[in-house]
Amino acid sequence: MSKIIFVSCLLVLVSSLTTPISAEEGRAKALRQEVKDKKVEIKNEIKEKRVEIKETRQETRTTKAQATIKRLRQGLVNRYENTLKHKAAIEARIAKIEAMVVPTGKSKRDLTAAKAKLATFNTSKYAADLAAFDAKQAEVLASSTPLKLTSELKTLTKTVDSDIKVLRQTLADTLRLIIKAR
Repeated sequence: MSKIIFVSCLLVLVSSLTTPISAEEGRAKALRQEVKDKKVEIKNEIKEKRVEIKETRQETRTTKAQATIKRLRQGLVNRYENTLKHKAAIEARIAKIEAMVVPTGKSKRDLTAAKAKLATFNTSKYAADLAAFDAKQAEVLASSTPLKLTSELKTLTKTVDSDIKVLRQTLADTLRLIIKAR
């Protein structure tokens, strides 16, 4: 009897394994396909988000570069304007000193050296270098890779800054000559 039960169990087991399970197979394939489709959708969404992030980063970089360059140029122009104010003050001082007359009819001081030094105050180099800076600034802002061009812009900034330093040194030398003329 145990042999019959064993054989019958074996036959049931073998028959259950050999019968096709078409309904369950279809559900499994559909589930696999859904998972694959979701993966593809997620990958596409991630790619789109990456592109959006790159675009916003580029816009942010461009905006920051524009603001930085604008601030830099404004600082240079402000220094130049202050230099011109100093020049006007020195010219006024020279005029005031010349206006003071000793009873003999001559000016109290000889300011020819100071006037000659002040005559060497020439802003044409500054204007040319600032125009070159503006041209490079426009090129940097129009470029898609502004970081590669910033080194040239830095060089031009240093050139304009050195021009302003030369102008200020001229004014300082003029002031020293005025003081020596006492």
